Parts: sequence; structure tokens; C-alpha cells
Amino acid sequence: MNYSSKYTEMRTIGKGSFGHAFLVKNNLTKKQYISKKIDITGMSPEDIKKVEQEVILMQRFSHPHIVKYIESFTTEADIIIIMEYCAGGDLAQLVSYHKSISTPFPEATLLEWLGQLSSALEHIHSLKIIHRDIKPSNVFMTSGGKLKLGDFGVSKILEHTNDVAVTQIGTPLYMSPEVCNSMPYTNKSDIWALGCVLYEMASFERAFTANSLVALAMQIIESEPIPIPKIYSAKLSKLIDKMLLKNPARRPTALELLGDTGFVPSYDSKNVSSFIDEFREEQEFSLISGLDYTLGFETSVSLKIGNASTSYANETYEDDFESVFNI
Repeated sequence: MNYSSKYTEMRTIGKGSFGHAFLVKNNLTKKQYISKKIDITGMSPEDIKKVEQEVILMQRFSHPHIVKYIESFTTEADIIIIMEYCAGGDLAQLVSYHKSISTPFPEATLLEWLGQLSSALEHIHSLKIIHRDIKPSNVFMTSGGKLKLGDFGVSKILEHTNDVAVTQIGTPLYMSPEVCNSMPYTNKSDIWALGCVLYEMASFERAFTANSLVALAMQIIESEPIPIPKIYSAKLSKLIDKMLLKNPARRPTALELLGDTGFVPSYDSKNVSSFIDEFREEQEFSLISGLDYTLGFETSVSLKIGNASTSYANETYEDDFESVFNI
């Protein structure tokens, strides 16, 4: 059965330089899913390969905190990926909303969310995969408040556990010092990015900001973020500090983070579902209208620090920097 006969597109919920994301309904079961439709006409063979890699990666994952792959279709014009629909939106939306009403998240909730995402990272790292683009808009939420890691379009598969990657890919705001320095990196770069996400959830501010790419890279390499608000415990503050250590060898592994958070696989949504209900009630539009299912691919951003030249490839450059940099 082909895509158009199996699914009905209900509405567009995201778009990028290479396609659109739709909320779709299975015509037989009536269940809702996300359809990531990527236009491959005029796309380079290298970019087509990246789309195909995302499909391959998603097929390998089986984890309660990773967006579930359902199936895919290929036509002459498109590659279409059907995936689980996370009705709670994305983490960037939720953080922005809580910032707007000046309501911090309880520490217990932050630790639970960190445990969920650490569990997802432990799974992909055990498969020798680096995500390489962890950020709030790539973390999705179910209607019950469970977090799920998504968007594996720029992930890197390593042949051996101790192998390192060398290509600079990801979102500059969440890039690790070793990536900014054009050094080889491991899955500890994902831990850095997750630390930036946790910092943002606690402080409602980004860990590192600047008015140019060069200044941002220097901030990441040389500076420390402002301490998180004092309403949070020293334990949480130290946990973030460990994740944001400049030396990747000293950062915890995803498995060690699981131990630090005390997270267990069984999930009780009571602790966080109230945030989803409150968020829905405050919105004048449907929650799904703002979901960020990114579709673009790499946009090269050249950055020169001293005598070293670094090329950043970032699939959501404009979205992430529009409100930060005047470029």
C-alpha cells in the first residue's frame, strides 16, 4: 500500500528547506502520526544519503524515550518517514511558556526528565551512535509528559566504541568545546549538549550566548555559565557543572547520569502531566500548530578563531540564531 492510500494529511506542522512535516491519520486504524516528507528532487546524492541514514538509524532504535519509527516510503520525488506523534509539543515550547509566566520547574521534574533523556542517550551510545544535535526543539513530549529524543538526521555511526568523529555538525549554541576547537569528539559531546539543555530548563536562559559566531565559540571554549537560580540544590548545580566540564574525559557517561538522577525505567506521569494540561489551557491555538519537526539539512557556517578555521554544518541555523544574532 502506498503512502497516499494509507495516510491522510491533516495539517502541516513544520517545514524546512527540503520539505514539510504533517500530522497524518492512518486511514485504517485512525491513529495519528507524524509524516516527515522530504523532497529529494534536485537534492545532491550526499543529502539523499543523509535522509536514508536517518531512516536506517530510526529503525535500529527501540526505546521508550526515543521517538518511534513506524515506516517509510520512497517515491521519485520524496522520502517519507512516518513516526510517532508526540502530542505534548517540544521542550523548547514548554520552557518558553514557563519562562513567560515566571514559573520554574520543580527540581524533581528536571531530574526525572534528565533521567529519561540520559536513558535515551545510553541506548544510542550503546549502539555506537552520536546524536550530534541535542537541543530543546529536538526533544518531544507525549500527552502524558514523557520526554522523547528525536531528529537523528545528523547522527554519526561509529565503527568501534572508542572511535571519534571529526565533522562539525549540530547547532552552534549547544556545541561542545572540542567541536568548537575542530578537535575529534566522542559521545561526550552529546553529554555537553544535554547539560546545556538541562541548564536552560533550570535557568530559562541559554548556557552560552554571544553576538557573533566567533564570540560564541570563545564563550564555549573559555567561559563558564552563570550559576543556575538558587532555588535549586547544590546537587543539581554540580550535576550541570559536571556535564559542562571543558575536558570531555571528565564528563559523566549517560549511564553515570542515570545513577546520578536515580531514574528508573518505570514511568509515572503524574509528576509532569500537569505542565502539559496547563500549557494546553493557556494556548489560544492548537498545541500541534507549533511543533518543530525539523526538515532542513546542513548549512555550512565558516568560523575562524585565530589561525584555525572551523566549518560548522547546522541544519537549523536560521531558527536557532534568528533571535540571538543579528545576521
